Amino acid sequence: MGDTWVHLRYCVACGTTGCCDSSKNTHARKHWENTGHGVVRSKEPGEFWAYCFADDEIVMTANS
Repeated sequence: MGDTWVHLRYCVACGTTGCCDSSKNTHARKHWENTGHGVVRSKEPGEFWAYCFADDEIVMTANS
């Protein structure tokens, strides 16, 4: 869309990548709202966590 993003997240259900809630367009959240795929992982180097939109909860994940 030509805008800048703050951080990227990817959907664990289908692999779609979207920008985080701190970014202007909040594509990761919109993907959840449109598909029901509620868990994303961080695509940031060195970050090993996942976030569940429905439960508003972050969990640590394996570093792979």
